Amino acid sequence: MSIPKIITGPAKFGVNYDVGWIGFTRTPGLVSNAVAFGERRSHGVCGKLPFVTHTFVVESEDTIIESHWSTGVARARLSEYLHDPANKVYFRKPILWTPGQGPEIVKAAADKIGCGYDRGLIASEILADSMGGALANKLFHNWPHRAIAWLFNDNTDYICSELVAFAMHSVWSYSILGVLRDQPLDTIDPQELFTDEELFTPFIHEVLSAGSANNLVGETSVSATAATASPTGPQAQSRSGSGSATESQP
Repeated sequence: MSIPKIITGPAKFGVNYDVGWIGFTRTPGLVSNAVAFGERRSHGVCGKLPFVTHTFVVESEDTIIESHWSTGVARARLSEYLHDPANKVYFRKPILWTPGQGPEIVKAAADKIGCGYDRGLIASEILADSMGGALANKLFHNWPHRAIAWLFNDNTDYICSELVAFAMHSVWSYSILGVLRDQPLDTIDPQELFTDEELFTPFIHEVLSAGSANNLVGETSVSATAATASPTGPQAQSRSGSGSATESQP
């Protein structure tokens, strides 16, 4: 497996993220740690890459579409992630992305706004990656994982990675690539998307938080629009800490 090159710098819309690109984060917290537990075997595929536990679709300079435990599928402010030094934020460009195709990925995600968050599917991921689940998956070629996901999955609700996988899979040219071709969408976790070399260009854009950017002379971490935006609505809470420990989840 080839190792993508990580490029670090301040967020610049149209340069290191754009409409239809996929964002990934890792924040501290209880559910984030639970997701990380469930992903630990995915991370083993390429331990040299960052560990992520949440993913979303970029809609505009400061708007993303994500599935979040407290709101289900909804729009949120990207600046909430970028302003929180506890967050690690990364962007990946879909390998066949064009300015015309990016909005197709966004539309597929936006069509699911209002759907709930699939808590049962989170439970199925933890069960599937338990010691017993992992052994059964190895013996039976991952069919137990698929069966557990099928039993627990609510087809009207989404976890974050399922939403992103669905949005990309809705564009036919991606449906025949990587994990979108090889796995049911409800069994894909954020780390599997993040490390998929068929779905994305060979670059990972690591975006600096506001706190990190203070160490860079003459640079800021967010665009002017994102920096001045005032988060509103149910997503206006911090993206880390005890109040939102469940933020980074698939």
